[in-house]
Amino acid sequence: MKDYWLAELLKDMEMRLAPAEQEYADAMLKIVERHGKLSDVDGNGIWVGYVGPDENDTIDIGVKCSNCYFHASNSVCKIVAARIMPGGRCRLAAIPDDLVKKDNNDDQDEEDDA
Repeated sequence: MKDYWLAELLKDMEMRLAPAEQEYADAMLKIVERHGKLSDVDGNGIWVGYVGPDENDTIDIGVKCSNCYFHASNSVCKIVAARIMPGGRCRLAAIPDDLVKKDNNDDQDEEDDA
C-alpha cells in the first residue's frame, strides 16, 4: 500500500511540472541512469552544489529538496549521491511552479541583466 501512495504522489508531481521542466527532469534521470548519481567530486563535470537547510537562502520561497521532483525520501535524492535533507537544495532542482513563491520582480531583474 505504501508503494501505491508514493507512486501516486510522484505521478501528481510529474503532472505539475511545466513541459520544459518535465523534459529537463526526464533528461536528468537518463543521465543518472547512464552515469550514476551525481556529486561534486565524481569527475563527470556536473556541479551539484548541494547545501543543507542552514545554508539554503531560498528555503522561504519553497526552493528546497522536499518540493523537488527528484526528492525520494528525507535523506535520498534520485539524482544526487549525497545524503540530503528536506530543507536543503542543489542547483539541479526541478520544482513545480505552484510550490515556489515567485517575486514579481524576478522577470524584470533578468531583463535588466541582458
